[in-house]
Amino acid sequence: MYILRILFLLFVFLVPEMVSAQATESAKITLSPEKGFYVESADGFMGFKISTRLQQQFGFTVPMDYSDAVQPNFLMRRARIRIHGYFYDKKLTYFVQTQMDKGNFTLSNAEFRWKATDNLQLNFGQLWPVGGRQFRTVSEAFQMIDRSPVSRSYWPGYDIGMIAQYNLEIGKKSLVKSYLSITHGEGMNKPSAEGGMAYGGRLEWLPFGTFAEGGDYRESDLYHEETPKLSLGGAVYYNQDAYVQIGGQGPNNLWKGQEDDISALYLDGVFKFNGLSILAEYADRKVDQEIIEQVVGDFFVQSYSLVVGGSGFSVQGGKFISPKTEPTLRVSLLNPHDNLQAAKAQFTQQNTYTLGLNHFLRGHHLKLQFELNLLNEEYAAAKDKMYLQVLTQFSISF
Repeated sequence: MYILRILFLLFVFLVPEMVSAQATESAKITLSPEKGFYVESADGFMGFKISTRLQQQFGFTVPMDYSDAVQPNFLMRRARIRIHGYFYDKKLTYFVQTQMDKGNFTLSNAEFRWKATDNLQLNFGQLWPVGGRQFRTVSEAFQMIDRSPVSRSYWPGYDIGMIAQYNLEIGKKSLVKSYLSITHGEGMNKPSAEGGMAYGGRLEWLPFGTFAEGGDYRESDLYHEETPKLSLGGAVYYNQDAYVQIGGQGPNNLWKGQEDDISALYLDGVFKFNGLSILAEYADRKVDQEIIEQVVGDFFVQSYSLVVGGSGFSVQGGKFISPKTEPTLRVSLLNPHDNLQAAKAQFTQQNTYTLGLNHFLRGHHLKLQFELNLLNEEYAAAKDKMYLQVLTQFSISF
Protein backbone atom coordinates (compact mmCIF):
# COMPACT_ATOMS: atom_id res chain seq x y z
CA MET A 1 0.00 0.00 0.00
CA TYR A 2 2.97 2.31 0.59
CA ILE A 3 3.95 1.98 -3.09
CA LEU A 4 0.38 2.73 -4.20
CA ARG A 5 0.39 5.93 -2.11
CA ILE A 6 3.65 7.03 -3.75
CA LEU A 7 2.23 6.38 -7.23
CA PHE A 8 -0.93 8.29 -6.36
CA LEU A 9 1.04 11.28 -5.09
CA LEU A 10 3.13 11.29 -8.25
CA PHE A 11 -0.03 11.27 -10.33
CA VAL A 12 -1.70 14.04 -8.29
CA PHE A 13 1.23 16.45 -8.01
CA LEU A 14 3.51 15.78 -10.95
CA VAL A 15 0.96 15.53 -13.75
CA PRO A 16 -0.81 18.87 -13.00
CA GLU A 17 2.57 20.59 -12.98
CA MET A 18 3.34 19.21 -16.42
CA VAL A 19 -0.13 20.17 -17.64
CA SER A 20 0.26 23.75 -16.36
CA ALA A 21 3.55 24.00 -18.23
CA GLN A 22 1.90 22.90 -21.44
CA ALA A 23 1.05 26.45 -22.56
CA THR A 24 4.67 27.59 -22.56
CA GLU A 25 6.51 24.35 -23.23
CA SER A 26 3.95 22.42 -25.32
CA ALA A 27 4.31 19.18 -23.39
CA LYS A 28 2.84 16.16 -25.15
CA ILE A 29 -0.04 14.50 -23.32
CA THR A 30 -2.03 11.61 -24.79
CA LEU A 31 -4.52 9.06 -23.51
CA SER A 32 -5.47 5.90 -25.40
CA PRO A 33 -6.01 2.17 -24.75
CA GLU A 34 -2.83 1.41 -26.68
CA LYS A 35 -0.54 3.98 -24.99
CA GLY A 36 -2.22 4.51 -21.62
CA PHE A 37 -1.76 7.95 -20.04
CA TYR A 38 1.41 9.28 -21.70
CA VAL A 39 3.31 12.47 -20.88
CA GLU A 40 6.45 13.70 -22.64
CA SER A 41 8.39 16.90 -22.08
CA ALA A 42 8.51 19.42 -24.91
CA ASP A 43 12.25 18.99 -25.37
CA GLY A 44 11.98 15.18 -25.42
CA PHE A 45 14.31 14.86 -22.43
CA MET A 46 11.95 12.59 -20.49
CA GLY A 47 8.61 10.87 -20.78
CA PHE A 48 6.52 8.24 -19.06
CA LYS A 49 3.20 6.48 -19.30
CA ILE A 50 0.95 5.14 -16.55
CA SER A 51 -1.25 2.17 -17.36
CA THR A 52 -3.30 -0.38 -15.51
CA ARG A 53 -4.76 -3.86 -15.81
CA LEU A 54 -7.86 -5.09 -13.96
CA GLN A 55 -9.23 -8.61 -14.24
CA GLN A 56 -12.38 -9.41 -12.27
CA GLN A 57 -13.24 -13.11 -12.03
CA PHE A 58 -16.38 -14.94 -10.99
CA GLY A 59 -17.04 -18.67 -10.99
CA PHE A 60 -17.84 -21.77 -9.03
CA THR A 61 -16.46 -25.29 -8.65
CA VAL A 62 -18.66 -28.38 -8.35
CA PRO A 63 -17.25 -31.75 -7.13
CA MET A 64 -18.62 -34.37 -9.52
CA ASP A 65 -19.21 -36.89 -6.67
CA TYR A 66 -20.95 -34.20 -4.57
CA SER A 67 -18.60 -35.00 -1.66
CA ASP A 68 -18.12 -31.29 -0.97
CA ALA A 69 -20.27 -28.21 -1.25
CA VAL A 70 -20.26 -26.02 -4.33
CA GLN A 71 -17.46 -23.46 -4.01
CA PRO A 72 -18.33 -19.99 -5.35
CA ASN A 73 -15.45 -17.76 -6.34
CA PHE A 74 -15.44 -13.94 -6.46
CA LEU A 75 -11.92 -12.73 -7.12
CA MET A 76 -10.00 -9.69 -8.27
CA ARG A 77 -7.65 -11.96 -10.19
CA ARG A 78 -5.22 -9.23 -11.15
CA ALA A 79 -4.86 -5.54 -10.37
CA ARG A 80 -1.75 -3.96 -11.87
CA ILE A 81 -0.27 -0.48 -12.04
CA ARG A 82 2.53 -0.07 -14.57
CA ILE A 83 4.92 2.78 -15.32
CA HIS A 84 7.04 2.80 -18.47
CA GLY A 85 9.38 5.70 -19.04
CA TYR A 86 12.65 7.06 -20.32
CA PHE A 87 15.08 9.71 -19.12
CA TYR A 88 17.69 11.51 -21.22
CA ASP A 89 17.78 8.87 -23.97
CA LYS A 90 14.85 6.91 -25.44
CA LYS A 91 17.15 3.88 -25.77
CA LEU A 92 17.41 3.73 -21.96
CA THR A 93 14.00 3.07 -20.42
CA TYR A 94 12.61 1.82 -17.13
CA PHE A 95 9.64 -0.31 -16.19
CA VAL A 96 7.95 -0.58 -12.79
CA GLN A 97 4.95 -2.80 -12.10
CA THR A 98 3.01 -3.43 -8.92
CA GLN A 99 0.48 -6.21 -8.72
CA MET A 100 -2.25 -7.58 -6.52
CA ASP A 101 -2.85 -11.20 -7.50
CA LYS A 102 -5.35 -13.21 -5.46
CA GLY A 103 -5.07 -10.66 -2.65
CA ASN A 104 -1.25 -10.59 -2.44
CA PHE A 105 0.31 -7.18 -3.11
CA THR A 106 3.86 -7.20 -4.49
CA LEU A 107 6.33 -5.21 -6.55
CA SER A 108 6.93 -7.55 -9.47
CA ASN A 109 8.98 -5.60 -12.04
CA ALA A 110 11.56 -2.91 -11.35
CA GLU A 111 14.03 -2.82 -14.22
CA PHE A 112 16.08 -0.76 -16.63
CA ARG A 113 16.00 -1.64 -20.34
CA TRP A 114 18.79 -0.55 -22.67
CA LYS A 115 18.27 -0.88 -26.43
CA ALA A 116 21.96 -1.04 -27.32
CA THR A 117 21.37 -1.68 -31.04
CA ASP A 118 18.40 -2.53 -33.25
CA ASN A 119 18.99 -6.23 -32.50
CA LEU A 120 20.40 -6.18 -28.94
CA GLN A 121 18.61 -5.29 -25.70
CA LEU A 122 19.81 -5.60 -22.09
CA ASN A 123 17.44 -5.61 -19.09
CA PHE A 124 18.61 -5.13 -15.49
CA GLY A 125 16.72 -5.35 -12.20
CA GLN A 126 13.82 -7.42 -10.91
CA LEU A 127 12.37 -9.18 -13.92
CA TRP A 128 11.25 -12.43 -15.59
CA PRO A 129 14.13 -14.88 -16.04
CA VAL A 130 14.25 -17.14 -19.07
CA GLY A 131 11.51 -19.78 -19.17
CA GLY A 132 8.64 -21.11 -21.27
CA ARG A 133 6.71 -18.99 -23.75
CA GLN A 134 3.48 -18.66 -21.79
CA PHE A 135 5.31 -17.69 -18.63
CA ARG A 136 6.92 -14.83 -20.57
CA THR A 137 3.56 -13.72 -22.02
CA VAL A 138 1.89 -10.86 -20.16
CA SER A 139 -1.47 -11.75 -18.61
CA GLU A 140 -3.21 -9.07 -20.67
CA ALA A 141 -2.58 -11.11 -23.83
CA PHE A 142 -3.84 -14.53 -22.68
CA GLN A 143 -6.18 -16.47 -24.92
CA MET A 144 -7.59 -18.36 -21.93
CA ILE A 145 -8.52 -16.86 -18.56
CA ASP A 146 -5.21 -17.93 -17.02
CA ARG A 147 -1.96 -19.68 -17.81
CA SER A 148 -2.15 -23.44 -18.21
CA PRO A 149 -1.65 -25.59 -15.06
CA VAL A 150 1.66 -26.73 -16.59
CA SER A 151 2.95 -23.17 -17.00
CA ARG A 152 1.76 -22.13 -13.52
CA SER A 153 3.37 -25.15 -11.84
CA TYR A 154 6.83 -24.96 -13.43
CA TRP A 155 7.52 -21.25 -13.91
CA PRO A 156 10.83 -20.00 -12.41
CA GLY A 157 9.24 -16.94 -10.78
CA TYR A 158 10.46 -13.34 -10.68
CA ASP A 159 14.12 -12.82 -9.86
CA ILE A 160 16.81 -10.14 -9.71
CA GLY A 161 19.54 -10.00 -12.34
CA MET A 162 19.88 -9.35 -16.06
CA ILE A 163 18.61 -10.61 -19.42
CA ALA A 164 20.24 -10.10 -22.81
CA GLN A 165 18.17 -10.50 -25.98
CA TYR A 166 19.68 -10.66 -29.46
CA ASN A 167 17.78 -11.04 -32.74
CA LEU A 168 19.46 -12.51 -35.82
CA GLU A 169 17.88 -12.19 -39.25
CA ILE A 170 18.46 -15.14 -41.60
CA GLY A 171 17.63 -14.57 -45.24
CA LYS A 172 14.70 -12.35 -46.22
CA LYS A 173 12.18 -13.52 -43.62
CA SER A 174 13.57 -16.01 -41.13
CA LEU A 175 14.43 -14.71 -37.67
CA VAL A 176 16.16 -16.23 -34.63
CA LYS A 177 15.64 -14.71 -31.18
CA SER A 178 18.09 -15.59 -28.42
CA TYR A 179 17.89 -14.86 -24.68
CA LEU A 180 20.39 -15.25 -21.86
CA SER A 181 19.54 -14.59 -18.22
CA ILE A 182 21.74 -14.50 -15.12
CA THR A 183 19.93 -13.93 -11.83
CA HIS A 184 20.66 -14.51 -8.16
CA GLY A 185 18.11 -17.31 -7.99
CA GLU A 186 16.34 -16.41 -4.74
CA GLY A 187 13.19 -14.71 -6.03
CA MET A 188 11.67 -11.26 -5.57
CA ASN A 189 13.11 -8.54 -3.35
CA LYS A 190 16.02 -10.60 -2.04
CA PRO A 191 19.10 -8.33 -1.83
CA SER A 192 21.56 -11.24 -1.62
CA ALA A 193 21.68 -14.88 -2.62
CA GLU A 194 22.17 -17.64 -0.04
CA GLY A 195 23.55 -20.12 -2.59
CA GLY A 196 24.67 -20.03 -6.21
CA MET A 197 23.28 -18.12 -9.17
CA ALA A 198 20.56 -19.05 -11.67
CA TYR A 199 21.27 -19.30 -15.41
CA GLY A 200 18.86 -19.51 -18.32
CA GLY A 201 19.06 -19.64 -22.10
CA ARG A 202 16.35 -19.56 -24.75
CA LEU A 203 16.20 -19.79 -28.56
CA GLU A 204 13.23 -19.07 -30.85
CA TRP A 205 13.03 -19.65 -34.58
CA LEU A 206 10.51 -17.79 -36.73
CA PRO A 207 10.90 -19.41 -40.18
CA PHE A 208 8.17 -17.33 -41.88
CA GLY A 209 9.02 -13.96 -40.40
CA THR A 210 7.63 -11.87 -37.57
CA PHE A 211 4.03 -11.93 -36.39
CA ALA A 212 1.76 -8.90 -36.67
CA GLU A 213 1.95 -6.64 -33.61
CA GLY A 214 4.21 -9.04 -31.66
CA GLY A 215 1.68 -11.84 -32.09
CA ASP A 216 4.10 -14.61 -31.08
CA TYR A 217 3.54 -13.33 -27.51
CA ARG A 218 -0.13 -12.33 -27.90
CA GLU A 219 -2.04 -15.57 -27.94
CA SER A 220 -5.19 -15.03 -30.06
CA ASP A 221 -4.86 -14.23 -33.77
CA LEU A 222 -6.56 -10.85 -33.49
CA TYR A 223 -4.88 -9.57 -36.64
CA HIS A 224 -5.80 -12.58 -38.81
CA GLU A 225 -2.34 -13.32 -40.21
CA GLU A 226 -2.54 -13.26 -44.01
CA THR A 227 0.21 -15.85 -44.37
CA PRO A 228 1.08 -18.74 -41.99
CA LYS A 229 3.33 -17.68 -39.11
CA LEU A 230 5.23 -20.05 -36.82
CA SER A 231 7.55 -19.69 -33.84
CA LEU A 232 9.37 -22.65 -32.29
CA GLY A 233 11.15 -22.17 -28.98
CA GLY A 234 13.16 -23.98 -26.35
CA ALA A 235 14.71 -22.94 -23.04
CA VAL A 236 16.87 -24.38 -20.27
CA TYR A 237 17.08 -23.10 -16.71
CA TYR A 238 19.48 -24.03 -13.91
CA ASN A 239 19.37 -22.64 -10.38
CA GLN A 240 22.37 -23.68 -8.30
CA ASP A 241 21.88 -24.00 -4.54
CA ALA A 242 18.50 -22.29 -4.54
CA TYR A 243 17.46 -21.56 -0.97
CA VAL A 244 14.01 -23.16 -1.09
CA GLN A 245 11.49 -23.53 1.70
CA ILE A 246 10.50 -27.00 2.80
CA GLY A 247 7.40 -28.19 4.63
CA GLY A 248 6.25 -31.39 6.30
CA GLN A 249 4.96 -32.92 9.49
CA GLY A 250 6.30 -32.68 13.03
CA PRO A 251 6.74 -29.97 15.64
CA ASN A 252 7.22 -27.31 12.96
CA ASN A 253 4.99 -27.31 9.90
CA LEU A 254 7.24 -25.03 7.85
CA TRP A 255 11.04 -25.36 7.96
CA LYS A 256 13.35 -22.48 7.28
CA GLY A 257 14.76 -23.94 4.10
CA GLN A 258 17.78 -25.52 2.51
CA GLU A 259 20.01 -25.21 -0.51
CA ASP A 260 18.83 -27.21 -3.51
CA ASP A 261 19.63 -27.46 -7.23
CA ILE A 262 16.73 -26.88 -9.65
CA SER A 263 16.93 -27.54 -13.40
CA ALA A 264 14.22 -27.24 -16.06
CA LEU A 265 13.61 -27.73 -19.77
CA TYR A 266 10.91 -25.90 -21.75
CA LEU A 267 9.78 -26.57 -25.34
CA ASP A 268 7.00 -24.61 -27.05
CA GLY A 269 5.56 -23.40 -30.32
CA VAL A 270 2.86 -21.09 -31.64
CA PHE A 271 1.15 -21.09 -35.05
CA LYS A 272 -1.22 -18.48 -36.49
CA PHE A 273 -3.07 -18.08 -39.76
CA ASN A 274 -6.30 -16.36 -40.79
CA GLY A 275 -7.80 -16.15 -37.30
CA LEU A 276 -6.59 -19.58 -36.19
CA SER A 277 -4.05 -19.88 -33.39
CA ILE A 278 -2.43 -22.92 -31.77
CA LEU A 279 -0.04 -22.89 -28.81
CA ALA A 280 1.71 -25.97 -27.37
CA GLU A 281 4.12 -26.22 -24.42
CA TYR A 282 6.10 -28.95 -22.70
CA ALA A 283 7.92 -28.51 -19.39
CA ASP A 284 10.13 -30.78 -17.29
CA ARG A 285 11.63 -29.68 -13.98
CA LYS A 286 13.94 -31.52 -11.59
CA VAL A 287 14.44 -30.68 -7.91
CA ASP A 288 17.41 -32.59 -6.50
CA GLN A 289 16.30 -32.91 -2.87
CA GLU A 290 12.53 -33.17 -3.05
CA ILE A 291 12.10 -35.28 0.08
CA ILE A 292 14.25 -35.11 3.22
CA GLU A 293 14.11 -37.32 6.27
CA GLN A 294 15.22 -35.74 9.54
CA VAL A 295 15.24 -36.45 13.27
CA VAL A 296 14.13 -33.44 15.29
CA GLY A 297 14.24 -34.11 19.03
CA ASP A 298 12.09 -37.19 19.61
CA PHE A 299 10.38 -36.88 16.23
CA PHE A 300 11.21 -38.60 12.95
CA VAL A 301 10.17 -36.06 10.33
CA GLN A 302 9.68 -36.35 6.60
CA SER A 303 9.81 -32.96 4.91
CA TYR A 304 9.61 -31.93 1.28
CA SER A 305 10.58 -29.10 -1.04
CA LEU A 306 7.86 -26.55 -1.76
CA VAL A 307 9.23 -26.27 -5.31
CA VAL A 308 7.44 -28.88 -7.43
CA GLY A 309 9.34 -31.16 -9.80
CA GLY A 310 7.80 -33.13 -12.64
CA SER A 311 6.64 -32.69 -16.23
CA GLY A 312 3.61 -31.60 -18.19
CA PHE A 313 2.18 -30.87 -21.62
CA SER A 314 -0.41 -28.33 -22.70
CA VAL A 315 -1.99 -27.48 -26.05
CA GLN A 316 -4.58 -24.80 -26.72
CA GLY A 317 -6.12 -23.07 -29.69
CA GLY A 318 -8.89 -20.88 -30.99
CA LYS A 319 -10.55 -19.77 -34.25
CA PHE A 320 -12.44 -16.54 -34.78
CA ILE A 321 -16.01 -17.11 -35.97
CA SER A 322 -16.65 -13.36 -36.21
CA PRO A 323 -14.39 -10.30 -36.02
CA LYS A 324 -14.72 -10.20 -32.22
CA THR A 325 -15.73 -13.70 -31.08
CA GLU A 326 -13.40 -16.67 -30.62
CA PRO A 327 -14.21 -20.17 -29.28
CA THR A 328 -11.22 -21.79 -27.58
CA LEU A 329 -10.06 -25.22 -26.43
CA ARG A 330 -7.25 -26.37 -24.13
CA VAL A 331 -5.96 -29.73 -22.85
CA SER A 332 -3.40 -29.66 -20.03
CA LEU A 333 -1.70 -32.78 -18.63
CA LEU A 334 0.23 -32.17 -15.42
CA ASN A 335 2.40 -34.95 -13.98
CA PRO A 336 4.32 -33.88 -10.84
CA HIS A 337 6.66 -36.38 -9.21
CA ASP A 338 4.63 -39.05 -7.39
CA ASN A 339 6.74 -39.38 -4.24
CA LEU A 340 6.76 -35.64 -3.63
CA GLN A 341 3.01 -35.33 -4.16
CA ALA A 342 2.27 -38.35 -1.96
CA ALA A 343 4.32 -36.76 0.85
CA LYS A 344 2.23 -33.61 0.46
CA ALA A 345 -1.07 -35.58 0.19
CA GLN A 346 -1.72 -33.88 -3.15
CA PHE A 347 -2.58 -35.20 -6.61
CA THR A 348 -0.02 -37.21 -8.59
CA GLN A 349 -1.71 -36.51 -11.93
CA GLN A 350 -4.02 -33.70 -13.02
CA ASN A 351 -5.72 -33.53 -16.41
CA THR A 352 -7.65 -30.37 -17.28
CA TYR A 353 -10.00 -30.05 -20.28
CA THR A 354 -11.23 -26.55 -21.11
CA LEU A 355 -13.83 -25.10 -23.46
CA GLY A 356 -13.87 -21.33 -23.70
CA LEU A 357 -15.39 -18.37 -25.48
CA ASN A 358 -13.79 -14.93 -25.88
CA HIS A 359 -15.51 -11.72 -26.91
CA PHE A 360 -13.09 -8.89 -27.70
CA LEU A 361 -14.70 -5.47 -27.37
CA ARG A 362 -11.38 -3.78 -28.17
CA GLY A 363 -8.76 -6.44 -28.59
CA HIS A 364 -6.99 -7.53 -25.41
CA HIS A 365 -7.64 -4.09 -23.91
CA LEU A 366 -11.31 -4.81 -23.25
CA LYS A 367 -12.61 -8.37 -23.32
CA LEU A 368 -15.02 -10.82 -21.73
CA GLN A 369 -14.02 -14.48 -21.30
CA PHE A 370 -15.98 -17.58 -20.35
CA GLU A 371 -14.61 -21.06 -19.56
CA LEU A 372 -15.92 -24.49 -18.67
CA ASN A 373 -13.22 -26.69 -17.09
CA LEU A 374 -13.25 -30.38 -16.26
CA LEU A 375 -10.47 -31.35 -13.80
CA ASN A 376 -9.54 -34.95 -13.11
CA GLU A 377 -7.08 -35.56 -10.26
CA GLU A 378 -5.42 -38.85 -9.29
CA TYR A 379 -4.01 -39.50 -5.80
CA ALA A 380 -1.51 -42.08 -4.55
CA ALA A 381 -3.29 -42.92 -1.28
CA ALA A 382 -6.76 -41.41 -1.69
CA LYS A 383 -9.76 -41.57 -3.94
CA ASP A 384 -9.49 -39.82 -7.30
CA LYS A 385 -11.39 -36.54 -7.65
CA MET A 386 -13.19 -34.85 -10.50
CA TYR A 387 -14.42 -31.26 -10.58
CA LEU A 388 -16.49 -29.10 -12.91
CA GLN A 389 -15.37 -25.48 -12.86
CA VAL A 390 -17.16 -22.53 -14.46
CA LEU A 391 -15.27 -19.22 -14.80
CA THR A 392 -16.10 -15.79 -16.20
CA GLN A 393 -13.61 -12.94 -16.39
CA PHE A 394 -13.86 -9.31 -17.46
CA SER A 395 -10.59 -7.56 -18.33
CA ILE A 396 -9.63 -3.91 -18.79
CA SER A 397 -6.07 -3.09 -19.79
CA PHE A 398 -4.51 0.08 -21.12
